Parts: sequence; structure tokens; C-alpha cells
Amino acid sequence: MSKVKRLLDSFKPKNYQLELTISQDAEVFSGRVTITGELTKEQNYIKFHSKGLEITKAEIDNQEAKIKLNPKDDELSLALSQKIPAGKHIVYVEYKGHASEHMHGIYPGYYSDGKSKKSIISTQFESHYAREAFVCIDEPAAKATFDITLITDSGNQVLSNTAIKKQTTDKHVVTTTFERTPIMSTYLVAFAVGELKSQSTKTKNDTLVRVWATAKNSKQTEFALDVAKRSLEFFEDYFDIPYPLSKCDLVAVPSFDAAAMENWGLITFRESAILYDPNESSKADQEWIAKVVVHEVAHQWFGNLVTMDWWDDLWLNEGFATWMESYATDQLFKKWGLLKKFVNGRYSSAMKLDSLSNSHPIVVKINHPDEITSAFDVISYGKGASLIRMLHSYLGEDDFRKGLGKYLRDFAYKNAVTSDLWTSLEAVSGKPVGSLMESWTTQTGYPLVSAQVSKDNIKLSQSVFKFINPTSGDGSQATVWPIDVDITNSDKSVYFDTQEKNWLVSTDSTVKLNQGQNGFYRVAYDEKHLKTLALELFSGSFDEVDRWGVLSDTFQLVQSGQYSSTQGFELLQNAASEESLIVWGSIFDFIASIRKIMPTDEIREALRPFCLELAALQLKRLGWEQKTSDSQYDKLLRPAILGYSSFGGSTRVRQRARSEFDKADSPSDIFADYRPLIYSIVAKENKQEDFDKLLRFYHDNHSDQEETNLLSGLSAFKDPKIISNYLGLIKEPHVKLQNIFYWVGYSMANSHASQQTWEWIKDNWQWLDERLGSSKGTKYFAEFPARSFSTKQQLADYKKFFSSVETKGWQRSVDQGIETITWQIAWRDRDEQKILDYLKSTS
Repeated sequence: MSKVKRLLDSFKPKNYQLELTISQDAEVFSGRVTITGELTKEQNYIKFHSKGLEITKAEIDNQEAKIKLNPKDDELSLALSQKIPAGKHIVYVEYKGHASEHMHGIYPGYYSDGKSKKSIISTQFESHYAREAFVCIDEPAAKATFDITLITDSGNQVLSNTAIKKQTTDKHVVTTTFERTPIMSTYLVAFAVGELKSQSTKTKNDTLVRVWATAKNSKQTEFALDVAKRSLEFFEDYFDIPYPLSKCDLVAVPSFDAAAMENWGLITFRESAILYDPNESSKADQEWIAKVVVHEVAHQWFGNLVTMDWWDDLWLNEGFATWMESYATDQLFKKWGLLKKFVNGRYSSAMKLDSLSNSHPIVVKINHPDEITSAFDVISYGKGASLIRMLHSYLGEDDFRKGLGKYLRDFAYKNAVTSDLWTSLEAVSGKPVGSLMESWTTQTGYPLVSAQVSKDNIKLSQSVFKFINPTSGDGSQATVWPIDVDITNSDKSVYFDTQEKNWLVSTDSTVKLNQGQNGFYRVAYDEKHLKTLALELFSGSFDEVDRWGVLSDTFQLVQSGQYSSTQGFELLQNAASEESLIVWGSIFDFIASIRKIMPTDEIREALRPFCLELAALQLKRLGWEQKTSDSQYDKLLRPAILGYSSFGGSTRVRQRARSEFDKADSPSDIFADYRPLIYSIVAKENKQEDFDKLLRFYHDNHSDQEETNLLSGLSAFKDPKIISNYLGLIKEPHVKLQNIFYWVGYSMANSHASQQTWEWIKDNWQWLDERLGSSKGTKYFAEFPARSFSTKQQLADYKKFFSSVETKGWQRSVDQGIETITWQIAWRDRDEQKILDYLKSTS
């Protein structure tokens, strides 16, 4: 894809005076924008970004300009007959536009108030969609101030980044003018218009905080309001930098492509990521909402106050906010244990993707806006957060915190690159952060540290960890990282930046490398020490995060072929006594991978008694009923153990689930934490009347959270006719665009439905592309099948299909999919029979 020119190089905007007239049906809008800026050199034209806008008038310094559009690069060129001198100029443009159908630019989100269909008009300008709403220099480094005026229908709340400066009403039209914004990037401009209600509070520094939703949902904003207030106060204290606006609004939007967007002073959310009803939402929902709110509030500093210079450094925004969604939320809700859960979430998913040759460095070259979508992935978010976490451990709390504060103060209202962050952290800590971190941010992948452990020595070597072809011709066998290796029960560590190293250190039988899993690497132990760990792992010698680390590393090494499948199962021989949600998460993932990649009836039936026996002690300890003594971990682990036991064949669990479902007239009659569990268990019985009842629940439902719960059941049947019925519903008008990914993803994860779902994707590709083609989530249609396919025939079909369609900016996801299927085929060919033999021998 060709490299686009940076328009900021020739014209630097300083201020936008933007006036938009928007009707509530949002089919069309009109705008006027006055841009004050500086031309860097003499020329007879000035270029801006514009996409889908009909330009009706344009002037430069009150002189009529010639209009020329370049749709290929989203460029608008305004020219005069004479040379335009370098220096300050004022550009005026009038235009018309159409609302987006793809949940970006200006778009309507429809909902029903029980009487009629209504809409909330909102915006999504990240990454490069401001150009769909107004003529601008739509680049992150093109920071300016914005004076925004919105002309809308009366009867609506009108919100933007800043507080209202003036509002007047003339008949049925309201004109709202907002205070000037801080200096900021175009992708952070936002507004929302509709019949919204709010709950409000103020921080200790007198910032007004409001959470807005439709009238029927406004009562469900109380929890998010509390989290927003407390997180604003936390970050003001943590960075020692005040929040720079007078207000912070959070808005629940009926249709939203992602989870949320950090627009400065006007954060937008999909409803399931902000609305919490203590009687209807689960504990998992509550944790998710808290983390999303904290993530977006963290962006008000890291991303909004200081912004990456270009999308190459997206991770600076997202990696930090992702780390803080665990770190800061853990500070606000200490009993939840969220900081430890980080390893089984963002850390784990990043490691899995980064084990592919078709991963990418954290600092990734973005040449064209269409490529930006591919950077919004678990590398920028999860690996970025994992490296921030590693730095936090390396530098210590005080230096890390002071270094971040210095970075934010030095680059406030400016743009930065990755090296700027390292410079600030180095200045405070005195440690060589830049040289340490360069390999981690510029190289694809991460190291596998092989360790031969003896009583007084650990022999270390490092290589690139890959699921397949670890020494393929990409130079990976010569790649090294600087690693600060530490061990459990010791304050000793060794700096390791060569291929091999002998570490003279006293050890004992329970030594485990990468204490606390702070380092972003995996460890492969010699066979003798791995056997020792298998005996000692659940004896009380290891913290739960370290237990998770041994399991996670071992299971991934099994899948890559560097350990045998038997070694993976032997590690679980004493796991029945395990009580940690985190550790069980790793066990669940391993068993789920086997079920997904080796989806035969023989494997499934052989796994059942193994799973039932493994979960037996925890099923007895937790039972079905909630207890006042339950920890947060227990509350979340219980439904998982119940589901695991049901798969194993527990008649008692299945009968209880059936009873709860049969007596329920609506989802509200079922305890929220158990709904996905019960729906899925009932679906396994494969009865048409159960599908019909779940579908009735779905049609009667008005909650995005409950919709995803119901989909876990509706998608879990194995009857081809029911599966076909389910897939046929996806194109119905009641299915929101934002939820199509759930409909397809859940069905693809059902081994009985995966092939039918794949055929549906292929048959309906044109419809999917028209409806979702420019969405960040379109790449999931390449990822979903790849996660489930494990035969050569499926791989050939996958390659053939995606070579025949336009993949736009997400070709990397297809390449990753091909590689994923390839290693899954290799694992299945290598281990399927061995796993079957092992399970039969232990039953």
C-alpha cells in the first residue's frame, strides 16, 4: 500500500471554528468550518482531508478557491490563481455530508423507548474519520483548538468535549455553542445529540462528572459514575497533574463499534460497557465496566494530553491505558484481585498472537490510514501493557510514577514518540531504559528462555518462541532480548542479553524463573526439573501467578511441539486442590484448545471423566449456592467449575441447570452470574423448544449485556437445522451492527456449528462487507475461523476464499489466520492420538 503524504508538513492548523447543522434522522448534515493556520512554504494550494463531503464553497483569505478532490487519498485541494505566501491564513469551507452507516464519522444509534423508534446522534472519529464530518488536517500531530457550534432539533441534550458556552432556541431549532477546547487532535473531537438523561457528581477538585444514557437506562449509570469520579481523582493524584477540563461526560451510545472511545471530556461507550444493574448484571459485567471506564479515563492524560505523533506509536496510548485498566482498577477495588488477573487476560492473549511470525513489532510502521485498523490489536494493547508492567517492576513504583509524570508534563498538549517516554523514565531513574526497551518494542515476538537447573547453576539460553518454524529464514535464530531474569524465593537476578549464559546461583527443588510473570517471555525447563515442578506446583510453594506461569508456559510449549502432550497433562496431576481463579483459567484454556482443535467425538468423550475428576474437589467446595464467605474469585470461579463439571458429565449440575431454565419466564428469573452457564448447558440437550424459548428471551430483551448471554446459548446447539435457523437470524433488522461479531464468533466457536458458520460467512461476504467493511472488527471474520480450523482441507479453503476478497487494511489478520491454522494442524497431527491414549490410560 502506497505511503500517504503528511498534510501537516505543509499546513499547520491552529484553530477550527466548526458549525454543524444536524437533523435527528441524521441522514444528512451541513457544515461550515473556518480553519486558521500556517502555511510552511509558498505555494498556490492548501490540502486538507475530506471524505464523502460535498464541498459547496471554499475560500482562502476571503478569496474564492478552486476545489479539487482526490478521493483515493481522502484529499481536498484548495487553490488560488496566484501563489499563497508562507505564513498565517484563514480557510473557509461550506459543505454537506451524509451520516455513516458503519458506526464512524457522524452516525445515528437507534433504540426504542417502548413506543417509537428514536436515535442518539454521536461521533466516532478515531482513527481517521473526522474527515467524514468536517474538512481538516486529520493527523494526530495536527493539534489545534476547536470552537464548536451545533444546530439541532429541540428536545434533545446536546453534548460536546467542553461545557456549553451559550444555547438559544428559535422555534424547533436549538443552537449550542461550546467553550473552546484545549489543543488536541481531530480524532478526539466528539458530540452527542439525543434524549439523554444523566446522573452527576463532582470530584474533590470540583470537576463535574456526568454519565448519560437513554431515559430507560439512566438508572443504570450509578456504578460507572462512581468509578469515573474515583478514577479521575486517582489519576490526578497519581500523575500530580490536574484534569484540564471543567467537566467529564460519559455517554452510553446505542450503537458502538468498539467498547468505548476516550474523546476528551466526552467519552462514549457501548451500553454493555457502562450500564450496570446490580439486579441484572453479573460480577463479570461489573469488573468489565470498571476496567473500561478506568481505561478511558486514563486516556484523558495518556493519549489526550500527550498524543502519539503518528499511528506507528499507537501503543503509547493503548498500552498504557490497558495497563492502567488493571493497575488503577485494582487500587479502586482491592478485593477483586484484578492486578493478578492481568496475566490470564491481556498478557496471555498478547503472548499467543506474538508467537506468530506474522505478528508485528509494538512500534509498527503505518504508511497509509487503511493500515491503522491492523494496529488496533492485542499487540498494541496487551503486549504494550505487558511491557509497561515489566518496566514498572524493573524501575519500582516511585521512579516509574515520577517518570510518567515528567513525560506528561514535558509533552503536555504536544505529541510524542516512544523514545520520549524512555528519556523521561531514564531521567528520573538513572537506569538505561532506552537501551533495555528498544529490542522489546522494535522486534516482533519474544524470547523462550531454556533453563537447565542444577543445585548451584542454571544454564540459560534464549531463542524466539514460535508455534511453528522457530528458526525459519527471518533471522529469528539470531534474535536476542535483554532480560532481567529472576527466580522465586530469592532477591537475586541476572541480566541476560546473549544467546547463552551460565548463572551461578544456589537453587532448590522449587525454583521457578520469571517470578511474578513480570517478564514478557516463556520458560522451558529441562525434563527432570519439569517433573519436579509437576510434583511441587500445587504444594503451597508457589504464588498463584507463578503457578499460572508454569502451567501457561508448559501448555504453550506442548502446543508448539517442544514438550510432549503427556508432560502437559502430568503437570495437572495434583491440580484438583487448586482454588485460584487465575490458575484455573490456564487449565480451562488448555482443555478448551484441545476440544477446539481436536473436535472429534473420541477426544470429547475421553476428556469428560478427566475433567469431572479434576473439578470434583472445587465442585464440592463451591457448590451451586452463593455463600457470604465467597471471595470475588470464588464468585467468578463457581460458574466456570459448574460448566466444566457439566461437560464432564455431572448429572447433578445438568439437572439443576435444567430446573432453573424450565421455571424461568424471563432471564431476570435466573441469577445473572449463571445465565450463560445455564443457557449453554440447556442448549447441549439440543431441543427445538429450548431454542425457541431462548429466542423469545432474546426478542423480549432490552439489554446488550443479556444479548451476549443469550447468544452463548442460541449458538451452542448441534442440530444442523437449529444452527441454520440461528445463522439466518443474523441478517434480521433487530440485530445491531455492533453485535454481528458476537453472533458469528460464538457460532464459529461451537465445533458442531463451525463449518456451517464458515459457509455462511462465505455466502454472505458481500453483505458483511457492505455493512461492516470499514469497521475495526471486520478482521474478526478472518480470526474466528482460524481459531477453529485444524485440517489441511480447511486451510486450503481458507486461503482460497481470502485470496478472492478485498481485505483492505487487515491482510495481516489473514496471514496470521493461515499461520494459526498451520500450527493447529501440526499440533493435531502430532498429538491427537497421544492425547487420546493418555486419557484412556488414566480413565
